[in-house]
Amino acid sequence: MGATTRAAFDPKPIRLGTVIDMIAGVAIYAGDVVAFKSTSTEDWTVYPCDNNETGSTGSGAPIGVALYSQATVGGKVAVAGYGSVVLVRNALDGTAIDAGTTIVPGTTAGMVIAGTAPNAGGVDCYHIGKALTGDAAGGATFYILINGPVLTPKGAA
Repeated sequence: MGATTRAAFDPKPIRLGTVIDMIAGVAIYAGDVVAFKSTSTEDWTVYPCDNNETGSTGSGAPIGVALYSQATVGGKVAVAGYGSVVLVRNALDGTAIDAGTTIVPGTTAGMVIAGTAPNAGGVDCYHIGKALTGDAAGGATFYILINGPVLTPKGAA
């Protein structure tokens, strides 16, 4: 299984719950899952989220999905949060995600994977939501309901 290349895409919201104007800490693509950097104290600043707690990208708890791209560091970006139904991209080639699957940040910043892999490695795992549509092969987009972040601590199933 290889990684999918990160790229901008329209997250095509079906429903918007909480939407917050944030600040881009790096270039953000439309459709990126974003988070605060776990080691940062920058107010309102988000980064593309990954599942590496010590990484340089947005490695804290995922807070939502960028509704449009922002190439300018320090520029504003709208983030769809809790209660929103939006498209996200599957980070792993050859691994389909089914409806009802718990969704977590993937190792490719801004993209997601099924919710069992990161926690199986003995690290904390933040879930961002549940897949609403299924059979999303690697690189495909699919709808999720953002109902997180929810933390599954180390060693929990």
